[in-house]
Amino acid sequence: MICSDGSPVTAIDLNDGETVVCTFQNTQRAHTLVDVITNPAASPHDFEFQLSGAPDGFDQVFYLADIDSPYISPPVRQGSYNLDLTADPEWDVESALCDDGTDPLASAIALLPGDNVLCTYSMRERIHVMADVITNFAGSPHSFEFQLSGGPDGYDEFFNLADTDPIYNSPPLRDGSYSLDVTAETQ
Repeated sequence: MICSDGSPVTAIDLNDGETVVCTFQNTQRAHTLVDVITNPAASPHDFEFQLSGAPDGFDQVFYLADIDSPYISPPVRQGSYNLDLTADPEWDVESALCDDGTDPLASAIALLPGDNVLCTYSMRERIHVMADVITNFAGSPHSFEFQLSGGPDGYDEFFNLADTDPIYNSPPLRDGSYSLDVTAETQ
């Protein structure tokens, strides 16, 4: 800042009868707030986010669960900030929207002085299909062939399972209608 007589504010040169005006301009900092809503509700699962960008090269990684209070960034200067969510194979993003209308999955958040922009992520947990074989003769090593298929992604998997095997647990699947079929035995 420079004063009306050209002096820097750290070394004002004042003469008798002289009036020097020094003007200071303060700009209020902004905040980004992030909240997570899960289905099923109140999940303790942590989601990893990264907030980065703007003039100072701000970069912060944080973790947030539905059971947590919303994250509030430290005060930041105006500018464009990216809010990235690390992909999680057990969860799908149902929606993400900031209260200024920004879709944080598609574009940066533009913060102005004094802004407090809240971005809310709605997350849906993926399902698992489980299968177990129990035979009349406990501990039988005979293996049965199964086919798990369906769902919105056209999932299709064959697997074998015997009474002596641990319970089958599918990979994470999106909500949908699935069929679990066992190949008929001809013995």
